[in-house]
Amino acid sequence: MREIIEQSINDHQKAIDEAKSKLAALDKPKLRHGDYGYVKSNPDQLRFFVETQTGEMRHYEKEFNCADPFACACYSSYAILGNIFDDLKRNAVDLEEFEVSGLNYRDKFNALITDLGQIWIATNMSGATCDKAIIKEIHQKLGQMIAFAQRKAEK
Repeated sequence: MREIIEQSINDHQKAIDEAKSKLAALDKPKLRHGDYGYVKSNPDQLRFFVETQTGEMRHYEKEFNCADPFACACYSSYAILGNIFDDLKRNAVDLEEFEVSGLNYRDKFNALITDLGQIWIATNMSGATCDKAIIKEIHQKLGQMIAFAQRKAEK
């Protein structure tokens, strides 16, 4: 009888350990090859993530000029800002103008590339707080416009 109870406890403990492992995996950000960001406890510590041929994710520190990789043991300690390959793909697409609406129906941010290749910006944002997603969208689209303006100027 004792063996049956001990076996039952072991089986339940194994199931609990597996569930804890799955929960821990859900808490990890899904790092991808080319992600970049910083250490949450010290934003001055920038990181660039590279997936090796064996599938291991490694990061490189700016101080080592990407020469000294470290294993990524604690994913949750990083704040991921973006992915360099997503940025390059987005910036390869021509964007001549865009408009982003703010939180208020009257607030708008407009940008376009002039015939002289300059970027013209107009805004009637009322100074109200903007959601970070809106600022990120403006930042990404301005980067895309700058890349397009540079390609246009080189022709």
